[in-house]
Amino acid sequence: MPTLEKRPEDVHAPEPKPVVTPDKWVKKPTADIPWEALAPVPMQHVPLPLQPVPSADKLPSSLFSQPLGMYSDTGFRPMPLMNPVERDKKIDSYQKTLDGATYVAGNLKGQQKVEYIEDQLEALSRFSKDVAPDDATGKAAETVPTPLIDNARPLIEKLERMTPDATTPAGGTNPEGAHVGTGTDWNTKLGVPQYRTQSDNLIPPEASCNMTSLAMALERLGYGRENAMDAIDGELKQRYLDEQKAKLAKTKGDPSTLPKTADDVTLPAGYFEGQVKGYLKAVDAAAEKPYQGVRGKDTDEKAWDNIAGQYRDNAQFEDTLDFLRYLTKAGSRTDLDTVTPKLLEKLEPDAEKRPTYRTITPGKNMDWTKARGQMDEVLDDGGAAMLSFHHKGGNNFNASHIVSVQQMTQDGIVADDPYGRIRSNYNVAQVGDAYGEKGQAGRSPARKNQVDAGLDRSKPSTMDTDWKSYGAQHLKPEEALGSSSQVADSVMKNAWRSLRFLEPAKKKAVVDAAKPAVVPGQSQTAQPQ
Repeated sequence: MPTLEKRPEDVHAPEPKPVVTPDKWVKKPTADIPWEALAPVPMQHVPLPLQPVPSADKLPSSLFSQPLGMYSDTGFRPMPLMNPVERDKKIDSYQKTLDGATYVAGNLKGQQKVEYIEDQLEALSRFSKDVAPDDATGKAAETVPTPLIDNARPLIEKLERMTPDATTPAGGTNPEGAHVGTGTDWNTKLGVPQYRTQSDNLIPPEASCNMTSLAMALERLGYGRENAMDAIDGELKQRYLDEQKAKLAKTKGDPSTLPKTADDVTLPAGYFEGQVKGYLKAVDAAAEKPYQGVRGKDTDEKAWDNIAGQYRDNAQFEDTLDFLRYLTKAGSRTDLDTVTPKLLEKLEPDAEKRPTYRTITPGKNMDWTKARGQMDEVLDDGGAAMLSFHHKGGNNFNASHIVSVQQMTQDGIVADDPYGRIRSNYNVAQVGDAYGEKGQAGRSPARKNQVDAGLDRSKPSTMDTDWKSYGAQHLKPEEALGSSSQVADSVMKNAWRSLRFLEPAKKKAVVDAAKPAVVPGQSQTAQPQ
């Protein structure tokens, strides 16, 4: 192999000079670039390659004899688009988002914690709108999908249990909203009902599953304590105006001195408290046994005065609903089919926005499987369901109990049971209460919601504070055994008594006034006169 001859310039080439670097690098000032500009470019802004394009001289002339059609006609094939994520998968994935937010919130404090939780709840509201059913309207459009209720509650509870201090200003005036930040009642805003136990109610705790479950159902529809108090004030103003008109009629006074409408009435001092006291006395008067009276015990006038003086700022939603029922003479609290439509008229004066109410019962054309189907549709559309079932066992079909249905599962339901946690192997045909052990006629402390043991209920004139909204927002574990309670279809299949549905108002079809109505059988061609 011949050797390569070296060139003169190769022999005498100078040695490369070493690169001299400065002792210290001079750091240039960082440009003020927003973080968004540093993020990766979104894929939708990146042009997709269409593979190598053949030159024109290699294309058959026949392609140019007619306009270009679809890419497939010319051999161009763009990258296929990703299939849209199914709604159910989006909702399932968001559960992890909420659980992660709850974990983060648990490690924050003060105003930072408030702002973080409110940001997460606002994001949940936007997400709910994005995945809302096509026909969702009004409040139903931002109602949280039922599978997310149990994941959203801890965030709301953390916010509601925060106490204002020097670094965390107070916010809001609604006793059942948050007491910091914006003071929003997130339960009604998002349709995530606050879990409520009947055991701490003013009205008979052992006999108020109806109003307690109704309160949770109404919160699902976006109605809460403030709506009830507005309706109560309206009723009291009308009552006071009617009383003044009756007095003037007796004395033949001048009616023009009275307000023209109830909206113009200012209630005199003590009037509200007096009406509350009259209501409490009526509850006790109707009680045949102590457990059917106020607070489920013997109470006296001193206790009624104590409650009446604190009622406006402290009463829970379910108790205000019962007071409204009393004022409007809507019927017995045990008759929800009569009471609920009348209360809805007071809570939602606008008939077009008012939720609808209906009941289904077991029968020849309605079994548990069909009832499940209807319940699933109602809940998915932002509605609420209350389930009544026979809880005594031993084929006792007289007594019944009402729970609020939170969501559906593959083989049952998740209930927010105001009384406690139903036994998983309960069978209506066998002896044994749903809230006791198998074969046990009574209730078990391990299944029935307990009353705060630190409260003194022994004296008629002593009134504890457990009935207030603050206490309801700070339930202890033994007071909330019925929260998010799993109930199998096998338990309810033969035990259910009725299902009551509250559904959002439907969007009404808009009639185009410019087009004449179509009359069947009549030609729509204009005829000469």
